[in-house]
Amino acid sequence: MKLIFHGMNLTCYFCRYCFKSNLNMKKLLLCFTLSLIVLHLFSQDKNPVKAASLGVNFFFNDFKSAEIIRSSSLSSTLLKKDFGRNSQMSPGLGISFLKGICSQVDFAAMLGGSFLDYTTANGKALGTSAFLLEVDASLHAKLLPDNYLIVPYLSAGVGFSKYKGYYGAIMPVGVGLQIGIYKDTFILIDSQYRIKVSESTNYHFLHSIGIVGSLESL
Repeated sequence: MKLIFHGMNLTCYFCRYCFKSNLNMKKLLLCFTLSLIVLHLFSQDKNPVKAASLGVNFFFNDFKSAEIIRSSSLSSTLLKKDFGRNSQMSPGLGISFLKGICSQVDFAAMLGGSFLDYTTANGKALGTSAFLLEVDASLHAKLLPDNYLIVPYLSAGVGFSKYKGYYGAIMPVGVGLQIGIYKDTFILIDSQYRIKVSESTNYHFLHSIGIVGSLESL
């Protein structure tokens, strides 16, 4: 659990500029895209590329922390210890798929569900204790290839959600750690800030821990 909360704090620092303006968000995505291009150009064939893998994730949705940060500031939220309280988060389960593009870039997709109360960013209540389904696709830009025990990474992507009869779009950005536990089997600890794109969604954090293994070994 300590590793999860470390990932949550890293996400805060990584995403603090996302709260300020759309211009900063565009700069962040541009830097991320350029980083992927550089990693692809300089990746070496001798390093392993992740095989197609399936995983199971346990995660927490945290809408309250995102709301508090947006209404005050990141520093104030951390000082008051209002970030990442267990009572503010809703648990969920997900299934993930990963496939290496090159040695230091992976494609990742996750389908996750949880039961929670949902209020949009403009204050409209969509329902209580209903099922939220989210699916997202992202790229993991890894600092190191998979033959290292611990591999930090940045992630960014797009996603869609369904809550009752409401459909929406989100954009997840975050940080994570990949820990090798056996050949082609990894633990992933991931913390994302999910940016609302459509009016029927809201800003929130998603903190997850999961295990993934190669389909070739099944």
